[in-house]
Amino acid sequence: MKAFGGTCSVDGSIEEVKIKKREQIDKLDKEIQNGRKTQEAMIKQIQNYRDLVQTVSRRMKNEKEGKLKMQKEHQVKNFLAKEELANFRKLLQEMQRLGGIEECPADNNQIKIKFVNTSQTEATLYLTMTLRQDEYGHVKISYADVNIETLHCSDLIEEAVRTNDVRSLITQLRERWNMYYPIMTEIDQVSESHAVDWIQDEGLVRVLVGKGGTIMFTLKMPPGYPFKGEISITNTSGLPANVYVEDCKPQSDIQTLQEWVDFLESKFGKP
Repeated sequence: MKAFGGTCSVDGSIEEVKIKKREQIDKLDKEIQNGRKTQEAMIKQIQNYRDLVQTVSRRMKNEKEGKLKMQKEHQVKNFLAKEELANFRKLLQEMQRLGGIEECPADNNQIKIKFVNTSQTEATLYLTMTLRQDEYGHVKISYADVNIETLHCSDLIEEAVRTNDVRSLITQLRERWNMYYPIMTEIDQVSESHAVDWIQDEGLVRVLVGKGGTIMFTLKMPPGYPFKGEISITNTSGLPANVYVEDCKPQSDIQTLQEWVDFLESKFGKP
């Protein structure tokens, strides 16, 4: 019985040892697996770091290249602006030599032109052009105005802004000013004694005559007046009975607005 019992005790001890060994082996396997996972995580972390370094390097390179590109573009734009401003100045100098205009001091982004009077008049026309630089560096007219508010020239300015044609704007504006001033002077004289309405862009003048200013005549001033063309009646209002437009046309040659008003006044009386 003792021998039998001793055998069982030995067998049990061996089995316990096996179990412990298996536990140790399992524990070691887990540690190896954990080590592998840790190693893989570290490898992945290192790769992520390398990827981050590469991304940052590319970004820094792109930013550097972008800055260099912007600097180059800025230099090109400045060069173009200086060249085109120099061309503007050269054009103005050429036009000044031909006479009729003078360049006046103005802000950095503006050009101011004085139109020299060819007659003994107190009024002086100034044109101020505001310049801008477009996205490509070219210098453009962005806005322009004149100091004589009653001078109709918005059409000329709009065309100049659209085409960026300084020469054309100055030339056409000078021609319009040379025609405008004599007309304005004449209308000012007529308005001292009559109610006058000048529709400049249509070339029409409305004037009231007759007792109480009850008769209105609309006179058409031809292009080029007062240097060429003849004034004509285009419309009437308030004529007496049995009086027609044909009866209001002068028999003799009448050239000026003042002569027309004098004629109508002599026929229908003063306002």
